[in-house]
Amino acid sequence: MFSFISSSKTQSKPSGLQLVSNSMHHKRVVACKQQEEEETDANEFAMADATFIALNYLEESFEHLSRCLIKTRVSLLNILNH
Repeated sequence: MFSFISSSKTQSKPSGLQLVSNSMHHKRVVACKQQEEEETDANEFAMADATFIALNYLEESFEHLSRCLIKTRVSLLNILNH
């Protein structure tokens, strides 16, 4: 019975070292979460940049294709009219 009483008192009052340890652990967890959020933001920006580059490439390709089709159409019309 005495061991039960003494163990409950020991568990309810953390020592100074335990408080410091818990505080440091909490700070590490918060810092780790902040770092993960920053990495996520960086990944999102990288994905947005890659998407922008891909869309620009597609736009340029479609413009080039349109110009080629127009030139071909003009050439065919010129051949048919002569």
